[in-house]
Amino acid sequence: MPQATLKSGSLPLSPVQRSSLYQRFAALFRVPDCGSEAMQAYMEAFDPAVYQQASALYESAYTSKTQDLIYEELTRFYDFFGLQRAADAELPDHLSVELDFMHYLTYLEQQCLVRNENPSDIRRAQRDFLSHHLWPLCDGLYQGFHSRDEQAREQIANLFDFVAQELQQLNTSPAQLSASFLTHTALS
Repeated sequence: MPQATLKSGSLPLSPVQRSSLYQRFAALFRVPDCGSEAMQAYMEAFDPAVYQQASALYESAYTSKTQDLIYEELTRFYDFFGLQRAADAELPDHLSVELDFMHYLTYLEQQCLVRNENPSDIRRAQRDFLSHHLWPLCDGLYQGFHSRDEQAREQIANLFDFVAQELQQLNTSPAQLSASFLTHTALS
């Protein structure tokens, strides 16, 4: 599995750097080509329909919201920014899709800065999307990961740390973060 790492203390990152990290994390958690060795490892780590110890990469697996409500909220976010789901695309709450969306939002932030426009609305959208969608997914995955795949575990921990740092950079108060984040950072 390729690596996407974040060096401690390297924040704040530029929107270009953040966008690149989101893109790399999204690529890490996409379903590999069928029949590949990577596909087998992916299924063992992330397909609970096949492997009991696997953890789902879907937001709906880690929230009390109904799947319909999650899809509706995500579709509104995506539609608002002019994005449409292709017929053969992953479901809207898949980790790679949510990471791709943050990749896009950070790209939009950079475009605002290039045009000397205020990116506060884009940053607010990033904060809202992270705290309401990507964070619950990352936190649930981090807390509930049971596979023996150490490389996948490391990537999930890297993603968890990155998203938590993103929330802090976007001025999300600690009260809005889960207890696991507060515990994790206290132990780091």
